[in-house]
Amino acid sequence: MLVFFLYLMMMNSVYEQVQPERKLFTRISVHFALISAIILINNYFLQVSVIQPSLVNQEHDGISLLTQFNPHGIFITLEELGFTFMSLSFIMLVPALGKTRPEKVIRITAIAGFLMVIAVWIMITLKYGIMREYRFEVAVITIAWFQLILISIAFTILFSKRFRM
Repeated sequence: MLVFFLYLMMMNSVYEQVQPERKLFTRISVHFALISAIILINNYFLQVSVIQPSLVNQEHDGISLLTQFNPHGIFITLEELGFTFMSLSFIMLVPALGKTRPEKVIRITAIAGFLMVIAVWIMITLKYGIMREYRFEVAVITIAWFQLILISIAFTILFSKRFRM
């Protein structure tokens, strides 16, 4: 859950660093990041605070829909939604980026990741329909984490160069 707070801090830092005429795109990006973080933090907090104690205490009634062990459950769907919004937050950065090498890496990562999320969702939905279970969840998590790692590194390089000057 801490990672999502750090992700929000990064996205807000990006908003503060862009030129005024490009702030609209980063503001939208921050809003998508906020939606992503709210969904994912609530989802994981629910798992730790409600599901685990209920399972330990043998309180199984009505809990299967909420657990991560149900391939058709709410946990899986919320992860899909949260990480899709993360990818959306990255794609919204693209119009605000400049021409430096780190910004090119961010642009390529954001576009490629977003297109991959769409392509994987279409392929899995066409093949499995509503019975996609955890397949899209695993794919979107993998894509979003790669995006988060690469984009975080690129922003670290970009910001460290700017603040050294």
